[in-house]
Amino acid sequence: MGIIKGKAADFFEGNANTFTGLFFNLADEVIEFYLPMKMKDDRNWISVTELMQAGAGAFVTKAPDQETQLFYLGNIDKLNKLDSIKKTDFCTLAVLNIWKWRPMFMISRFHGD
Repeated sequence: MGIIKGKAADFFEGNANTFTGLFFNLADEVIEFYLPMKMKDDRNWISVTELMQAGAGAFVTKAPDQETQLFYLGNIDKLNKLDSIKKTDFCTLAVLNIWKWRPMFMISRFHGD
C-alpha cells in the first residue's frame, strides 16, 4: 500500500489523499501535494502515483498528446529515476500506539542510491 499503490494501508486513519495527491515537478525536481491553481495546466507537474503504477515507459506513451510525449521523453532520465524508487530496499520502523495496538506513524529510510 502507499504512494505506489495509491491506497492507504488498512491501519491508516488520516487523509487518503496523502497517498494519491503527491506530484513531482520535472523542472525543479520537487515533490508537493496537488495544488490545482499551481499545477493544473503545467505539464512539469506529474502524479507520482500514476508514474509508479504505469512505469516510466507506459507513462510517456499514455501522455494526452504528442507534444507532451516528446516533453516527457526529454525528461525520461528523471522519470526513470523517480520510477526506480520502487526497486529500492527500505528499512521501516513502525511505532505502535500501545492503547490501540496500531501503528501511529512509520519512519522509512532508503537503502541504495
